[in-house]
Parts: sequence; structure tokens; C-alpha cells
Amino acid sequence: MKIIAPVCVIAVVLLIISAGCIAEEKTVTKESVMKEATAEISDRLNDAVGHITASANEIAMGKDAKSALAGLYQKTTLAQSILCTDENGTVIAGYPDFMKESIGKDLSSYGIDVNTFNDKAYDLSKYLPLEDKTRACVLSVPITDNGKFNGYISVAFDTYRLLGSINDNLNEKYGYNMWVIETDGTQIYDPDLSEVGTNVLTDSAYSDENIHNTMIEISENIKGTAQYKYRGDKTDDIVTKEAYWDTFSYGGQNWRVVITSVQ
Repeated sequence: MKIIAPVCVIAVVLLIISAGCIAEEKTVTKESVMKEATAEISDRLNDAVGHITASANEIAMGKDAKSALAGLYQKTTLAQSILCTDENGTVIAGYPDFMKESIGKDLSSYGIDVNTFNDKAYDLSKYLPLEDKTRACVLSVPITDNGKFNGYISVAFDTYRLLGSINDNLNEKYGYNMWVIETDGTQIYDPDLSEVGTNVLTDSAYSDENIHNTMIEISENIKGTAQYKYRGDKTDDIVTKEAYWDTFSYGGQNWRVVITSVQ
């Protein structure tokens, strides 16, 4: 018995090793960090679309539109404001209360109608000015009854709510910062809130040739890596950053998601 016990222990250890039960440490790469970031963005948007779709179904089944929007506002943490229209694009309900002013307005100029959802179940807008004078991205889902288009629900959301905590997590875990632009150069997220809404292709803050060329490269290419130099915010030191970007596609929009690190 004194001989058998150690042999058994060794055998068990060897079995565990051979079965791969001892976890290997994963290598962190720019690609793996990007994959983690875009997966989280997708999960959060999918969660919002799920709640919007459920509310659209409630309205299609006869639930009062305002009540449905109030419930939706509580369920999704992204919502800045919510509108519901009829089949002609006229607002029939809004939430919270400050959206009452939009009831009766014709939103057909925003371009969302029955044809918007011919090839997709939801629509994501560009970063745009809203009726309440703010700017946001908008997720829209159709309201249908037996295949008939009866309008849609639109949820305007603050891009910081969507992306801020994702950036914080990447920075804490890996030392990366994240910013996001549309392909026309409009910046929809940056850790510095004052940057949101600026255009990295035309704004004077990005006019330095090295930075400007990098912004062009990012906007024109689906993915890539580039280095650029800029003057630090708190010192006059020249800082070199490496940018790695990829394209996140959702609801008809393409975002360039960029992660940067100081070299």
C-alpha cells in the first residue's frame, strides 16, 4: 500500500496533464484585444435590439405605445430617448416626458420607412442631430402585424453609455485606449468627451501631416496598423502611439474601432 499510493498520485497528475487540464496562459495580442472589444459592442447592441423588438411586438399586439416605451426605457441602459411612429413616419408616442413635443411630427425626412427593413431586422443610424437638439446614434426596429409594416420604434443612445465602460476595461486589463469613428471621419466615441462629434479628417486638431495621414488611412481601410506622433496634453513631449483598427459592421453602419498604445 505504501508503494501503490504515490504511484496512483503520479498517474493522476500525468492524466490531468495529458488531458490538458492545466490551463495555458493565453497570449494577449492586438487582434485578441480587438476581438474582445467588438464582441462586447455587439453583445450590448444585440441586447438593446432584443428589448426594442419585444416592445415592438407588444405594440403590434395592442399594447398602448406610451406604456410599451416606458417599459423599454427601464429595460435598456442605453436609451437616451425613445420614439414610436406610425407607418407614415409620424410620431405617435415618445419617452421620457420631454419627448412629448415630438408627438405628431413627421420624421419621414430621416429616411426610415418600410424599405429600410427589407434586408435587415434593425437599423443603426449615423451619429446625427435629433429633435431634442442633442446628437446620438439611433437603433430602429419595425412594428409589424402579420407582415404589414405599422411603423417603428427608435431608441437614441449616448455612445458613451455604449462604449465608455468597454474602453475602461481595455485600459485596465491591457493598457489600450479605444476610440471609434465612422468612415466619413466623424468621431462617435473617445475617452475625451470633447472629441466626440469632431471629424478627424477635417478638424484643425488633426491637421498635423503625420496625424492627418493616419486618420485618412484609418478611414479608408477596413483594418490596419499605423504609428503617429502628437504632443502630450500635459507636457510638450512628443508621444508616439501605435493604432490598430478593424471595422465593426452593424445595422447598415460601419465603424472603425481603433485601439491605441503608447510606444
